[in-house]
Amino acid sequence: MSVTRTSNNPAIPIDISAAGLQRERRRAGRQWLVAGLIAGDLVCVLLAMSTGFYLKFFSPLGALGMLSPAPANWLTYLPQFSLAAVLFLGLQLYNDRFSRAGLLASPLLGLRTACVWGALLALVSLGLKVDPAISRLFVLFSTCTLAVLLPWWRFAYTRRFIARNYRSWVQRQTLLIGWNAQAPALLQRAQDRARLYPLRVVGVVAELGAVPLPEGVQHWPAATELAPLFQACHYDEVIVAEGSLDAAGLAAVQQLCGRELIDFALLPATITSLTRCLHLESLQGVPLLTQPPRPLDQIGFAVLKRALDILGALVGLLLFAPVIALFAAIVYRESPGPVLYRQTRSGRGGQPFEIIKIRSMRIDAEAASGAQWCAEDDPRRLKIGALMRRLNIDELPQFWNVLKGEMSLVGPRPERPELIQGFKSEIAYYNIRHTVKPGITGWAQVNGWRGDTCLQSRIACDLEYIESASLWFDIRILLMTIRATNNAY
Repeated sequence: MSVTRTSNNPAIPIDISAAGLQRERRRAGRQWLVAGLIAGDLVCVLLAMSTGFYLKFFSPLGALGMLSPAPANWLTYLPQFSLAAVLFLGLQLYNDRFSRAGLLASPLLGLRTACVWGALLALVSLGLKVDPAISRLFVLFSTCTLAVLLPWWRFAYTRRFIARNYRSWVQRQTLLIGWNAQAPALLQRAQDRARLYPLRVVGVVAELGAVPLPEGVQHWPAATELAPLFQACHYDEVIVAEGSLDAAGLAAVQQLCGRELIDFALLPATITSLTRCLHLESLQGVPLLTQPPRPLDQIGFAVLKRALDILGALVGLLLFAPVIALFAAIVYRESPGPVLYRQTRSGRGGQPFEIIKIRSMRIDAEAASGAQWCAEDDPRRLKIGALMRRLNIDELPQFWNVLKGEMSLVGPRPERPELIQGFKSEIAYYNIRHTVKPGITGWAQVNGWRGDTCLQSRIACDLEYIESASLWFDIRILLMTIRATNNAY
């Protein structure tokens, strides 16, 4: 059967060598882009160490640590510089996976790398006897400088230079075969020009009916023969939507991909939750898709997260105690009565606990209406309540809940039990959010999904956090919370 196209697409000139050449050119291009990233990283390390060297030995800040004679010149520290550069390269994973995914999160990855590099260099300086000895203050100054330079460089390189000039080299040209419930979301994200996603869907083979495709995405009907199409086009990857092909068809596509040196992937239709936690294992040669412990269930990460919670809660209570006292006094002056509001919420495993907030509404706010979310221009709010809710000031007493272990700094926001009874039956996977501790802030809140907004979008963000949780993701959310005021009624 000949290859047919819809009327808005030209015919395909079959040229196997040209297709392979373009795939190889993009692969080489990705390698050169990663090489440029490595070179820039090393420049940042050199600049950071040079700054640390100057601040330690030739500036007044050097007096903060132990007094040590200044080296005659920077060449004296050349072995230390070389050791630090080798340690930095050892921390990186400049491989194909890095070029496909790591580049996308590289600014945040840069901050983490700088901190880990500084800690590792400090440990090495304690164990190795080098002459001259590596100054601890030099390590501190170098680490702080690198923590600024590296994220800035990687953001400029990936989000400005690559995204504007070499996007096609980074993004893998992808053909989607078939259509299922997950296909629209995949297509939408892959076409988002504001983000540098690792793949871009450039063609779809499926019967779509009236479903519109984004501009630039080619379309073939489901009856199209795939062998000439694979030979003619320069795809890096083929994704098959689960349920669109039978077992024989799926095996045939895999064989074609192997013959044409194209990567193969499967877009699941039935697995729609916690997909990032899925792992393909081999049980004596039998492939088995399993769901290992989620990040928040891993003991090591749980200990680190709890340590961060305790430290953050103590600092928060000490730092914001005057703010809490000030706004509590303003609330009492406007509406005499209890200034702290306690409300039952559901925590991890559905365990109830009392959340503490600065009261932002009248005492009788729910006497007539019962439990309901606050809406824009809600008449039940106090005059100062709108400002407190917009700036998240009413949530500050919840540091005490964090210290008690009922909440975390970051996690899905806790909901009222009377509202949960309806949500868990109406919204798929809603109760998965109760497998982790609730948080003062969360990924849904910093993205604007709070209060009386789309509950499905909020749950989707909560699930994304649960399956992608990390210490650095928590820090990112905490920093984003400062400016997260959307829908804060």
